[in-house]
Amino acid sequence: MKNLLRNIGDDVVSLINCNGYDYNKVKKALEISFENLGGVEKYVKNGTKVLLKANLLMKKTPETATTTNPVFVQALAEILINAGAVVTIADSPGGPYTINMLKGVYEASGMREVAEKTGATLNYDVSYESQPCKNGLISRSFEIIKPATDADIIISVAKLKTHSFATYTGAVKNLFGVIPGTYKAEYHLRMPTIEQFSDMLVDLCEYVSPTLSFIDGIIGMEGAGPSAGKPRKIGVVIASENPHNADVVGAKIIGLKIDDVPTLKSADKRGLITDFKIIGDEIVIIDDFDIPKKENRNIVFKMLPWVAKTFSARPIVIEQNCIGCADCAKNCPAKAITMVNKKPHFDYNKCFRCYCCQELCPKGTIIVKRSKWILR
Repeated sequence: MKNLLRNIGDDVVSLINCNGYDYNKVKKALEISFENLGGVEKYVKNGTKVLLKANLLMKKTPETATTTNPVFVQALAEILINAGAVVTIADSPGGPYTINMLKGVYEASGMREVAEKTGATLNYDVSYESQPCKNGLISRSFEIIKPATDADIIISVAKLKTHSFATYTGAVKNLFGVIPGTYKAEYHLRMPTIEQFSDMLVDLCEYVSPTLSFIDGIIGMEGAGPSAGKPRKIGVVIASENPHNADVVGAKIIGLKIDDVPTLKSADKRGLITDFKIIGDEIVIIDDFDIPKKENRNIVFKMLPWVAKTFSARPIVIEQNCIGCADCAKNCPAKAITMVNKKPHFDYNKCFRCYCCQELCPKGTIIVKRSKWILR
């Protein structure tokens, strides 16, 4: 495999160190990022409609590192608005795609305050459109939220996190949020393996074709991401026109190779990862970043499905901390969860280990129990 981190090729990934969410420091890091990529005026002019597709997974505060930090979004929005852009902030969080859901997520994540300070618009249009994906490897169409179809350009504003199902989430995985609400569960159900799901995510990324991708890696998440892990200082801002290249750098920083990340592996097979040069600061690899372990996929598991069901990782609930909200049951793609005495009970014969329950648990009380039959 070619060395994808050599300083060769015409493509660029900007990497800027930033040690905290001081507004002036973050804005400066983003301004330098734009300069490294050719200047903000290369991408927007007066009246350009820009969608900032932030990671607003669920109703979590910025301190949890679950969502894109509001200071990061505020500084980015201000730079674009000052260049003449008309900026909309949008995402379809986990769960139902409703106005009340959006209001709660915008409030908790700090996006309401971002809009007030910058003049950016928060999206409350919960309509969506079916769009063809003619060149998709696994997907021939997508349901896409209206602000994404209305925008002149889309900027992925991701959070650098680990992910219990996908290993890593960054610029590409962030775009799953243009799929409305419970349609996400249908994609999980139709594509239950991580390989199929990753092929779909790459199809979606190529359809959306973000003009730019920024990754908030100032404070990321390690462990049981994307919502139940622990905040971890990383101290970087990553930006690129190529979302796959941006994710190569983000993954590299936390110790992951292309073959470790299913979306990168899929993109690499299609030739979507290019040789590129890094402009800005040098990569510093964090060698003790807590990465979710992978399940063993050896031939025994393929030959004996009951062995896989018995020994594979599975979600379990810490009952004493469960508040009985039933979000896990409502959003389970496989309908493998029932509520008994206000506690979730799992049918592991139906469960296909997408870990949406863990991802959307507001209190982090669902964890993934790993067996000894796993590999790093």
